[in-house]
Amino acid sequence: MILILLLSFSLFSVDSSLTYGFSRSLQSGFSDAIFKAATFSGNRESILLYSTLFTFFADTQDIRFQKQAILGGAVSSGLCTLIKYAVNRKRPEGVSDRWNSSFPSGHSTMSAFVAVYFGARYPRYRIPLYLWALAVGASRVYLKRHWVSDVITGYALGAATAYLTLRFYDNRSP
Repeated sequence: MILILLLSFSLFSVDSSLTYGFSRSLQSGFSDAIFKAATFSGNRESILLYSTLFTFFADTQDIRFQKQAILGGAVSSGLCTLIKYAVNRKRPEGVSDRWNSSFPSGHSTMSAFVAVYFGARYPRYRIPLYLWALAVGASRVYLKRHWVSDVITGYALGAATAYLTLRFYDNRSP
């Protein structure tokens, strides 16, 4: 994880050209609508809604898995927030708020957590979940809410916490 953070910091110097180049290359009304929808699908409220629906419609054998998902998601989100506070990086459009700074991307962190965690439990949904997580991260760059390194670090953080949560889940007896 520390290696990913160091790599992300080294990308800061090329972030501007990557971020603005990506956004300009796809600029259109259609792209705006698609990427706004992707961003909305990865916000906290949407992920909370998916988790709630999953809880109601999942079979009862998944109760422990659901509890682990909630705990792991909370840890992932909490770590992301603490890193945001510590780094306090301005967003591409110039906004700077210590508790909601640019680095790392919270949307990317949570979408990666959801994709890796639920993709491991439900392998037939793994590819659609990964594609969704990629779309969420790309949308954050396209909409100039995050630098590319913010998204890459968010993916790494979310995937790592999902992996550790799954390891904890697998090592516990029922």
